[in-house]
Amino acid sequence: MSDTYLEDIYFKNYRNLKEANISFSKNINLITGNNANGKTNLLEAIYYSIYKKSFRKNTKDNLIFSQLDEEKYFILKTNFFKFGSKFNHSMKIDENEKLIYVNNQKSKKLENIKSIPINPYDCHTFFSNKKNRRDLFDSFISDIDKDYKIALRDFNKALRSRNVLLSKFFGPKEHFEKQIKVYDQLISKNAKILLNKRYNFVEKLNPLLCKTFKNIFREPMDLKIVYESSLPNDSSEEDIFNFYQKNLDKDRIMKTTKRGIHLDDFNILINNNYCHEYGSVGQQKISFLSLLFSYVGYLETVEKITPILLIDDISGELDSLCLDNLLKYLEIKRIQVFITTANQEFANKINSILGSKQYVVEKGVVTEI
Repeated sequence: MSDTYLEDIYFKNYRNLKEANISFSKNINLITGNNANGKTNLLEAIYYSIYKKSFRKNTKDNLIFSQLDEEKYFILKTNFFKFGSKFNHSMKIDENEKLIYVNNQKSKKLENIKSIPINPYDCHTFFSNKKNRRDLFDSFISDIDKDYKIALRDFNKALRSRNVLLSKFFGPKEHFEKQIKVYDQLISKNAKILLNKRYNFVEKLNPLLCKTFKNIFREPMDLKIVYESSLPNDSSEEDIFNFYQKNLDKDRIMKTTKRGIHLDDFNILINNNYCHEYGSVGQQKISFLSLLFSYVGYLETVEKITPILLIDDISGELDSLCLDNLLKYLEIKRIQVFITTANQEFANKINSILGSKQYVVEKGVVTEI
């Protein structure tokens, strides 16, 4: 049984889901039904109740579903257990505001719960460009490290100001250089924090990645992550400051910051080859899934955090052996899992796991079987 789990959820006007209150298993929760009936919407509602945001992109105008003009809002209410203590989240979201309550008290912050959405279709986005890869790793580290989150925010703010100055300043050179130095000092201070924490995170994650890759996907290949930065891990603030100052003339010509850690990359290598360049579509998918499951392991072993897993329609992407290995992995974990599928054979295997529950979603109606 998981140390942290969602006991139940109530939703109203959330996408196509019909108003309901659903109770869940502390272990594995199987969500079945045909495509486009609302399985993923249920996962998204759970995620939203934890982070007050969606795991999808560009969702602001699509979350509310109501036929009534006076009900242009959605409501989510959840009860969680965390290390034996019970608490609840309640939220009413409309186009203009978010009303958030924790244990029936108005609040700006939710209880600190971790949830990981696992969707094989995000694989293409991850491998398509280095910004997407960097964003994912930034989200991983920010979710567990407040100092990193603050440093990333302050770094990006200083970088944006630097780029505005580069593109729009037409005054005396000495005034320009004086202002740029202020931004470069802020960038250097925060870049050092980001560099150290990125290098350290990858170092700790790699052994878990290899273990996950071999245990679940049984691939006889070496898999690892490399953090490729324009600056080494032992760079001091002065080194970083000098780096940005050294490139200032070129940056002013280009009217933007052309080098720096905001352009760094995180790459997955298979047998020392870039997965996004040399890996097959299948290898890319299992490498990406290995990364996500290794982050689960990182939270458990390094951070001592039990996350809630939201696994969306993974059965069509893996062969039967990998699916069997995945089920064994989930069965022995002390972790709550929500997993969707339209594959009846896979559903039957999940149902054989002790303590699992099954739900069917049909035209937005969620029913426990």
